[in-house]
Amino acid sequence: MKRGYSKVLINDIVIPSTGSSCYQAAMDCLVLQASANERTEAVWSKVIQDAGLKLVKYYPDGRGYESIIEAELP
Repeated sequence: MKRGYSKVLINDIVIPSTGSSCYQAAMDCLVLQASANERTEAVWSKVIQDAGLKLVKYYPDGRGYESIIEAELP
């Protein structure tokens, strides 16, 4: 990756800290059945930081289904 140029874009469900939609909560319960869970904003921030990247911004799709997560080199 080139600092100041390259971006990582992740398309996934991002559960907000409060006020999740019914769809997000249902998806979280569905994934829990498979011994996993959807990631919250705080968990995504840690995953991105642990990968050596900096979180730039979340772009929710407006329906509360998925988000685009933008990250880059610090």
